[in-house]
Amino acid sequence: MNVSEIFTGINGEGPLAGTIAVFIRLTGCNLDCVYCDTRYAQVCGAGKDYTLPEILERIDPDIKHITVTGGEPLIHSGIGELLAALADSGKIVSVETNGTVCPSSVLDMSQQSRPSFIMDYKLPSSGQEKSMDINNFLCLTEKDAVKFVAGDHGDLERMAHVYRELSGRIRTQFLAGGVFGGIPASDIVRFLIENKLYDIRFQLQLHKCIWGSDKKGV
Repeated sequence: MNVSEIFTGINGEGPLAGTIAVFIRLTGCNLDCVYCDTRYAQVCGAGKDYTLPEILERIDPDIKHITVTGGEPLIHSGIGELLAALADSGKIVSVETNGTVCPSSVLDMSQQSRPSFIMDYKLPSSGQEKSMDINNFLCLTEKDAVKFVAGDHGDLERMAHVYRELSGRIRTQFLAGGVFGGIPASDIVRFLIENKLYDIRFQLQLHKCIWGSDKKGV
């Protein structure tokens, strides 16, 4: 499996924001978002090839949280084996995914030990909303989350529409934030309040607030 980096940092976003975790960043992505902040991991094969045992050996045994990210991790043929091995080792695993691949196509979503999935819905300013398929989100549960990253006020309007469609069909967590350095956080919070989107949890990109937008390995 081609890996861009393995490092210890904090979960900057998602339901476990603020928790210390080991990050496994796989290379390769099937999207090209305008605001992508990990372009160094975008190209398949741009990292280093690791066997599954080599990946497991690089994980601090005292850290219980693992975040698998990319690139887009679900496009890797060996992702199911990696996630199963991490679960078998007793880790609490989260997968950050871009919404183009249905998690149920990768592993059995009914298993108690399965990871949690944080699925992005790409809003218009990303330039990639055309790749979104609502059906990919329908297997999510309360263990998972849908994440919106807004680049402008038009994105907020679109977010509200998608939220209302999805929240009527699935029970999951909904998270919203902004492109770092872009739309003011106060505008997003005000929009949530004014539109009575009380079940969407606002979030900041904590890792960028702490280390800035360009630091790798955090």
